[in-house]
Amino acid sequence: MKNKSTVETAYIYERVYHILDNQDNEALSRELSGLARELSATFRADTGVGIGVHLGWDKKINDKEEVRS
Repeated sequence: MKNKSTVETAYIYERVYHILDNQDNEALSRELSGLARELSATFRADTGVGIGVHLGWDKKINDKEEVRS
């Protein structure tokens, strides 16, 4: 398993810049969601681990059975 993930900073900056330039809130939300999915897929491809697992979102929250998705 790889343990490192990198992104192309200029590419991410450009994507965020264009997303934030959007006047339509639904489109903004849709585009940010798409970027998050893309980053998640890239992280898994780079590391072999899902981003949620890496961030600990699969753990119990406050000793409850709930998990963050």
